[in-house]
Amino acid sequence: VDLHFTHIRHFSCMHMHADGTMSGTNMKRQLSREDTLQNVMGLIGTDENEKKWKIPPFLLSIKNVIVKHQMVIAIYCLGSMALLFLLSGMSASSNYGTRGSLSKEDMLVGDASLQYNSGGADGQQSGLGNAVDGFWDVYGMASNAAAQDSENAYLGPAYDMYNDPTYMSANAVEEDANFDGEVGDKIVRSIDDLRFLTLGAMTAMTDGVSQWTSSYPYLLSSDPEKISNIAIGSVGPRYPSVCIQSLVAEAAGPDGNQEFDVIVLDYHVRAKEGLYDLAKRLRMRYPDAIMILLRNWRPVHVTWFMNGKSQGSIQNWATTNNHEFGTQSFFQELRKVDVRWQSHEERDQVYRHIQRDFNAKVSRFPQPSDAGFALQKYGELFDTDMNHLNKAGHEFVHKGIDTIINAELGIYPEQPRVGSWGDGDSCHSWFSDGKVPLERSSNTVIEEFSAAQVEFALSTGADNPDGSGWVTVNNPFNGPRNLILSYMVTGPPAIYPKTQIHVLTGGYENTSSVHRSTINTVDPLTTEYGDTPVHNVVTAKVAILPPGDSKVVWKPVEESSRPFRLTATQVVGLTVEEGGILGPHPDFIYLDSY
Repeated sequence: VDLHFTHIRHFSCMHMHADGTMSGTNMKRQLSREDTLQNVMGLIGTDENEKKWKIPPFLLSIKNVIVKHQMVIAIYCLGSMALLFLLSGMSASSNYGTRGSLSKEDMLVGDASLQYNSGGADGQQSGLGNAVDGFWDVYGMASNAAAQDSENAYLGPAYDMYNDPTYMSANAVEEDANFDGEVGDKIVRSIDDLRFLTLGAMTAMTDGVSQWTSSYPYLLSSDPEKISNIAIGSVGPRYPSVCIQSLVAEAAGPDGNQEFDVIVLDYHVRAKEGLYDLAKRLRMRYPDAIMILLRNWRPVHVTWFMNGKSQGSIQNWATTNNHEFGTQSFFQELRKVDVRWQSHEERDQVYRHIQRDFNAKVSRFPQPSDAGFALQKYGELFDTDMNHLNKAGHEFVHKGIDTIINAELGIYPEQPRVGSWGDGDSCHSWFSDGKVPLERSSNTVIEEFSAAQVEFALSTGADNPDGSGWVTVNNPFNGPRNLILSYMVTGPPAIYPKTQIHVLTGGYENTSSVHRSTINTVDPLTTEYGDTPVHNVVTAKVAILPPGDSKVVWKPVEESSRPFRLTATQVVGLTVEEGGILGPHPDFIYLDSY
């Protein structure tokens, strides 16, 4: 009887609300006995000709009670509905998988101690299978109100790119900026139709052997043509943030498809180096794309302590004590060591900004508060170098990405929009491949260096270190743009000469008609690492280019045993003052290779 009464009460309330006789929690007027009777009987059915279920005798008595005490029941209905709404809200706040009930602020990534959703203290679950199914915190939400209030205070006002005058101006100028309601050419009907853009991924490694085809970017789709994996992790996000338009165009090739549905950014370790700017440009270009930030840790992110003082990374401890990572002896000895996580709070702050401002999702690697437990539980997902995920680790990351995609696909538009690249960019780097697509002086050569990785530079050659050279740089845009150059440096001491950079614009072929000449002097000496000798590549803004071709000439102003070595040109927006490097890490070992 209670079950039937609840059924009748619930639908009677909803029916009266739909008829307009009751609005929200404020009753405008009482129902008449006839209205109430009609509402109730209309639901349970009294006319056999209408083929509704016939009211049982025991419900007739309940009906009479309803009619007699209509006001009390109406108030009871309202109270029940309010309670249901309250319980629904509590459920939404506690169910991390219920995306539709969350605001952007609710979906901010929290501290590591708040993120670990294991279903038990410090993740005392067993079995990697359980970890795969249960540990992915795909939305990265803070778990208490105090942490959320503190985070909101830190973030301040949200950035609104759609009302950004710079973005709106760029949209008005660029011909392909069809953001306002226009859609791309392709149609997405299922997950098989999705196209993927991944940036910052590192290769899968097994016993030091690279396995790119086993890395997570290539697990996202069975069709390799739908995957573009660019700007690997060692590069960092600075260069892509400045040159993403050029990178995408180069990966697609002439007349290639440059539309993407899922964007994966794997730059947590170097998040402070331009990741926010990269996410901003990608969101402007692909306003509907599913953007996913990966927050993966590695064993090298664990520090060991002695007497409360940091002694270095766990990798340093293993090397010093002759323990091979992943072996039984490694984990036995690890139990005796005080190990702790490195702090990544500043990097997590960048992630929070991107989540809030650009509607990005975070897929994070499970991170128990006990670093030693984490190493033992997830050690089998890493290579022995403690820095790379192995094949199983990449499959694990792929599953986390897939979880988010499946959650988002239900609201993804069938024809996603294509927006603007903003001020645009035109970048050329030959540091990693030795391909120089620019017109250049006949006395220049492409030098190749075999260091930790093969590197290339354009110069006048080791046998002509004092020579001058030039390249032609084109600004393809309608307005002026900054010119940023990348070149090799050392320090200390410097092996490259101080060099003047002359930028000739506007009819430079005829000296008498030169429109403009800009001269800057660069010093290829770096002290970024103090007194530690290093070979590296840096960038410098050297001029503002008008539309069209300009000649960039370099001329050493002092004698040196090495020539000035150019590695890239970047034509970028006037707000960009710092370029990036597309190539290997700084070299501290093979200094004699240059």
